Amino acid sequence: MRPHRPGHQGLPEYDQNGNSLGNSDRSISVDAFNRVSRIDSHPAVTQGNDQGTVDSVYGSGGARVVQIAAGSDGNGNARTAYVGLGRPVRAITSARNTEPA
Repeated sequence: MRPHRPGHQGLPEYDQNGNSLGNSDRSISVDAFNRVSRIDSHPAVTQGNDQGTVDSVYGSGGARVVQIAAGSDGNGNARTAYVGLGRPVRAITSARNTEPA
């Protein structure tokens, strides 16, 4: 067994374009333009509890325009909209609690 090969013991794995696909605690999805489209965090219980997803949406010019972060339980979603796509880009974040009233 080669302990340092990609994907073994939590080491990162890569696709044919060199994009990181994550490791045993995190999966990373990329789109056709090699941009991160989704990060799914699922560490072992002993490694912490930062479980959840982050989705990124890109505009026609290729810049990220929206990022949506959600906890594993679906509560506490946060949406970040990137405005002023020229320089400098500003981020506006809003947190939304999705618990039923």
